[in-house]
Amino acid sequence: MVVGIDIGYGYTKIYSDSVKIVFPTLVSRGVLTGDFGNGNTFITVNNVPYTVGERAKALMGNFKVTKDFVGSPSYYAVLGYALYLLKEKPSVAVLGLPPSFYDKQTIQNLILNLYSYDIRDPRGFTVPMPQKIEYIPQGTGIYYSHVSNGNADYQKKNVVIIDIGYYTMDTTLFRSGEYISEAGRSYPAGICLLIDKIKSAYSKKYGSFISDSAAERLLKSRELTHFGVTHTLNTTEIIEGFVTDQLVNIIKDYALFVKGLQETVDHVLLGGGGAAYLANYIRNITIVDEPQLANAKGFYEYAKRI
Repeated sequence: MVVGIDIGYGYTKIYSDSVKIVFPTLVSRGVLTGDFGNGNTFITVNNVPYTVGERAKALMGNFKVTKDFVGSPSYYAVLGYALYLLKEKPSVAVLGLPPSFYDKQTIQNLILNLYSYDIRDPRGFTVPMPQKIEYIPQGTGIYYSHVSNGNADYQKKNVVIIDIGYYTMDTTLFRSGEYISEAGRSYPAGICLLIDKIKSAYSKKYGSFISDSAAERLLKSRELTHFGVTHTLNTTEIIEGFVTDQLVNIIKDYALFVKGLQETVDHVLLGGGGAAYLANYIRNITIVDEPQLANAKGFYEYAKRI
């Protein structure tokens, strides 16, 4: 079995032959009373317990992991939990790193620590590690996923990929199927900016504060129930502002950057968890199928080649 694992700052996504799993990237040092032995809520890293996923909200609320999360013990707790959920040892696991983090030394350190750390599941058993682990740049998974979904002709084109994550938008470029390493960039303009604007607008209208997850519900359906009362919020203007102020400006900046590399662009692909919110507000850009899972699926497709 091979697997693609996309550990994002908002959500972690797992894709393999048999599973498609999404859980919030919430992790807190410590274990809730009664969780020892219940079999599904915590991971230990070097004998330190960490509660991962939905159950971590009870310990830490809806606070997301910080930007220095990658490579920390909390990161390995999330990765260990993802591997534990598979219930089967994968032969190959492919993960991603933002272009700004992607370098040989960082990857070597991440893999070395994973194999050297003592990572155990809720029963106290060692979490089986994949025989081979490989990291590829974040956003490339979106490309591989799109190509595998009946779009093989994209391998003959120059394609820009924009991955809208929680904290950043990551941009990558493929030239006739080849990843152009010098074209990878990260912009500090993730979906967290849109969520913060939703929270601010809600607070201004209703005089109370909401969590990130509640703001996401408003983005999806424009309403939420609070103390038995349905609250609505017109998010159109907020989303349009995000598209104009962030996405469009980043595309313009990246277009100038790519031009400086003497490259042309035939197609732009948009993926990542934030992409689904923008579907009705953009033109001349292709949003890939299942944008939240696209990186994980693409990592899986890449793993099948190894």
